[in-house]
Amino acid sequence: MGKERVHTVMFGVGAGERLKLYFQKVMRKMKVWRQTMTKCCATCAWYEDYQGVCFNGDSEHRADFTEPEDSCECWEGIDEDEVAR
Repeated sequence: MGKERVHTVMFGVGAGERLKLYFQKVMRKMKVWRQTMTKCCATCAWYEDYQGVCFNGDSEHRADFTEPEDSCECWEGIDEDEVAR
């Protein structure tokens, strides 16, 4: 039995899409929560986490590789409106 068939049997038609939307919503909320809990590169709006590069032109670490747990005085939080998109 395929994955979609299992979702349909267990949760009804369209359940796979509803589950996907639910988990996307949870992930957005977790990202906002993480942002409010700590000010580090991983939660900065200017941090590119795939390669670990700071793109904040005001930071001393601009265009440099940083660790996710690093931080600086130029930290900027992620706008909740941006997270929701």
